[in-house]
Parts: sequence; C-alpha cells; structure tokens
Amino acid sequence: MSRKQADHHDYSLRSMSHLMGERWRKVNDGGERSLIKEASAPSVSSASAPGTSASAPAPATNTGDLERAARKQFTQDVTPGFVYMLAVFSALGGFMFGYDTGVISGAMLLLKRELALSALWQEVLISSTVAAAAVCALLGGFLNGLFGRRVCILVASSFFTVGGVVLSAAPGKEVLLAGRLIVGVGLGIASMTVPVYIAEASPPHLRGQLVTVNTLFITAGQFTASLIDGAFSYLQRGGWR
Repeated sequence: MSRKQADHHDYSLRSMSHLMGERWRKVNDGGERSLIKEASAPSVSSASAPGTSASAPAPATNTGDLERAARKQFTQDVTPGFVYMLAVFSALGGFMFGYDTGVISGAMLLLKRELALSALWQEVLISSTVAAAAVCALLGGFLNGLFGRRVCILVASSFFTVGGVVLSAAPGKEVLLAGRLIVGVGLGIASMTVPVYIAEASPPHLRGQLVTVNTLFITAGQFTASLIDGAFSYLQRGGWR
C-alpha cells in the first residue's frame, strides 16, 4: 500500500470514528440536544473527495455550549404561559387521585350508618379504589405506549366522570362498589401518565418544577376532600353523595 493510500485510509477511519461518536452522543442525550440545530460541518464525502486536502475532522462542540443552546432555544420557542397551563390541566389527574382516595374517610362515617355496612363492606369499599388503581398503574406503561399520553389522560378523565355519576346515584353498596372500581381505574391510568406527560412537554429548565405540580395537586385534593367531608357531615341522609 502506498503512503498516499495509507493516509487516505487513516483519514477515513478517523472520520468514521468521529461520526460514530456524534451519533452515540445523540442517542445518549435523552432527546434534548437532538432538538438543537447542529452547526454546519463538511460532510465526509466532500472531505474525502479526490482533489481535496485531508484535514482532521472538526472538534466536537463543548457539552456546556450544547446545554446553554438547548435552554436558549426552549426559552425562545416555548410560550411559558402555555407550558404552565398544560401542567395545571394535566395535574388535575393528581388532584382527582388525592380527592378520591381521601374523601372516603369522611364519607364512610355517614355510609356505614345509612347503608348499615358491615366491617367487611367498609374495608372493601375503602380499599377497592386503591386496588383498582394499583392494577391499572401496572398496565399504564403499555397503554401509554399503545395509545399515547394525551389519549390516556382523556380516557382517565372519562373514567372519573362515569365513576362520579355512578357514585352519586348509587342506590346500594353494590353499585357504590362498582363506582369506586371505575374511579380506581381512572386513578391508576392518570397516576402513570400525568407525570410522564408533564415531563415530556416541559422544557429542561422547568421540568423539575412542573412535574412537582402533580404532587402538589395530590395533596391539594386530599385537603379539599377533608373540607368537603366536614362541610356535609351534619346531614343525616345523603350527605355522602
């Protein structure tokens, strides 16, 4: 092999190694830096074309510069008001999680007297929602991958609506149990979907703050449930509805 052919072969290997390194960084950047427009660089074909001088490949961009460019781009391209509104409306699933798991504690004081519930039925009615939520949370990853985040949030909202109607109109403990199970299905889907959806829709510099909104709404739902329980505790009949 001549010296010219050896130099050309060595440059081709260096160029291929540089390209593989760039592709590896894109795969491992979590999808953030891939949204940044890369600086124009001479392609391998043009660099290795006949009649051109073989020069070393351009050095990779500094990681700190990429992160600053990503933050600048997201700040310019995403409207902050829309991002906050999206997080708040998505986190309503967390509010329903806190409300539906907390409201039963006060409603049960009225239910066991009005429907003459045994200790077993009280335990079943209280734990049914959490049990259904746990089972559906296990299926949440599969459902999210199959239908997408927004569709799963809409499905969870539908379960909340149907479950609320069934609970409010329940004539007996059997229908009440069915309503609690329906609400539990919505809770399981929402608890698995909402944090992921907020994280994916948020820019990196706001992601931690906005994901925490879901947890804040869970505690707000529990607090609201205690207020509602106290407000209707004086009613002798129908207060739990």
